[in-house]
Amino acid sequence: MSDKMEVKRGTKLEADEAQAAIKSGKFAMLLAKPPSEEVEGQYRYSGWTQCPWCGHIGWTAGLDSNFYETVICGACGRAFRA
Repeated sequence: MSDKMEVKRGTKLEADEAQAAIKSGKFAMLLAKPPSEEVEGQYRYSGWTQCPWCGHIGWTAGLDSNFYETVICGACGRAFRA
């Protein structure tokens, strides 16, 4: 197992794209650290992501290996896609 942390860098979303994603209820939340106990689904996973707006790196639950997800940064509150 590697000691290197792999981070998925997000891409910025414009305000209208972010609002549409939030209204649809399909988004993930960027947390400062992984939860103490984690249960992962069959197709979704959790991993490190970086906010393109403020540079915050955190643990994101609810990522999908087949699609980009809208993520809300826990530090600055802005939306991005990862």
